Amino acid sequence: MILRKCRRCGLEAHNEEDLELFVIARDMKYDRDNYCKKCYNEVFNKKWNPINNPINNPINEGRYVSFKGKRIKIQKNKKRTNVCSNCGKSYPKELIRQTSIHHIIYDNENPLAHTIELCQSCHMRLHNSQ
Repeated sequence: MILRKCRRCGLEAHNEEDLELFVIARDMKYDRDNYCKKCYNEVFNKKWNPINNPINNPINEGRYVSFKGKRIKIQKNKKRTNVCSNCGKSYPKELIRQTSIHHIIYDNENPLAHTIELCQSCHMRLHNSQ
């Protein structure tokens, strides 16, 4: 089974040891990007190291979300379970973006307070019914 394949040179990772040749990407499957470190250096014209990776860079810790019509930066939500609060459908860890955080009540002081986690279909159904 191929775990990762480099988009540029075609290098394949078949086990954990082979994955070490690929660039770290915490939000992707197996925590690795689709570029090997050698190709990453050539394509992006810079030496790969964990700090160059925006996922690992402490400056980029967190993400931007829409909150009351504005884009705000929030810290990563460690409480995500990947289980829909409405229908109970669950997703594996590597598919973290399959669920959305929905605000029941908006709190200006703490944007993540009063939120529930919904799968995409339940989230769209909820917004369409409003």
